Formats: sequence, C-alpha cells, structure tokens
Amino acid sequence: AFHKKIAGYNLHIGIQPGVVIKSIDFYSHSFPNQLNWNTGKFDNTLTNTETGVNQRFTYFDLNTGFAASKKFGKIEPEIGYTLFHVNKPKESFLSQVNKLPIRQAYNIGLNYYLNPKIILRGYTMYGYTTKVSDWVSGLNVEYILSKNVFFTNSVFAGFMWRDGFKRNPDAGIVTAGMNYSNYTIGFSYDITFSQLKTAVESKGAFEIALIYKGKNTRLSKKAVPCERY
Repeated sequence: AFHKKIAGYNLHIGIQPGVVIKSIDFYSHSFPNQLNWNTGKFDNTLTNTETGVNQRFTYFDLNTGFAASKKFGKIEPEIGYTLFHVNKPKESFLSQVNKLPIRQAYNIGLNYYLNPKIILRGYTMYGYTTKVSDWVSGLNVEYILSKNVFFTNSVFAGFMWRDGFKRNPDAGIVTAGMNYSNYTIGFSYDITFSQLKTAVESKGAFEIALIYKGKNTRLSKKAVPCERY
C-alpha cells in the first residue's frame, strides 16, 4: 500500500495479491450413485461415478483499492473504491472454464472523535457482482489505550447489518477486537435473520481475523532537538 497526504487529504492506494487453494474430500460426502439398495443407506466407499471433477485446484487472485479521507475538527469523513478479482481467475472443480467476474465495492465512513480516548466509527459498504449485490452498514466504538508516532493501541466493538436492494434482510454481525503494536485481531459472529435461519437452526458463523501492519517510514511530525530543554 502507498499512503500520501496532500493539502490535508489522506490518500491511500494498494494492491492485494493472493493465492487461493480449494479442495473437496469425496469420502466426506455422499453421491446419488452411492446409495446401497440392500441396506437403504449411503455408502461412500462405493464408486461415485463422478467424472471430470478435480478434488483440488489453486489460482492467483488480485484485488486493488483506493481510499481518501480528511479531518474537519472532530469529524473525519472517508470514501473508498475497491476492485476484487481484477485478473478474473478461473475457479471450478470441473474441467469446464469458469472465470470469476470482477466485483466492485464502494464504501463511505465517518469517524467522530468524541474525546481524545473515544472514537465513533460509522460506515457503509455496497458491493455488487453482475446481478448479485449486498450492503453492509455498521457502527464501531473504539477506545484508545495508548499511542505513539507509529501505532495506536486500542480496543473496539460494534454491530453491523447486512442487507441490499431488492433482497431480503440477511444478517446482523457482532464484532470486537484489539489493535496492539503491529497487529490487529478481530472477532465477529454472524446472526442470521433471513428465512435461512430455519435451515441452519438459527446458528451463526464465527470468524477470526489477524492483520499485520508495518511501520510507516514517513514521520507525521517533525521536531528539532534542543539540548537546553
């Protein structure tokens, strides 16, 4: 990522290369042809007669994005735009060609510095791929424990709502985490509100994220040493 401050505006641009590995274990699943008519049960030791199916594949994926923000007193608005799957990688367990379409995402955020220790962060993001879209909005409260010229140590918690245009309300997401030195660790729990909750027995999904951040080599403040003081 590259960061630059111009006329009070904080500009950010970055790329995210990655390698995706997906696999499927046939012995953990049952196929229609594996029905044992003698026992009336599925037997995954029987031949599944599935042909042209790869049990594992790997591909390179590339994402890129841009963001800008500026602080006005206690308020700091920010905007961003992101492109996912820029290289349109091939993804399929079958022998046929299936390319991932480019996904676009637009985000708007507003940070309100309530006092030197507490920050309210509101945000919304709308993303779409061909005819599929989703909309996630939320609010985080961040409490600053300590800070220096390189990092801010803090804890945060909040709630998000996932919805979209011309679609059913999807889920609520509870989040919590901590920024410490070079690391950010976050936890989230996805609570299903749509009709899908009947199929999943109202169970949600638990996720963990770990982010490493390098030190910024550009000083945000300049000072001339004075031996007298």
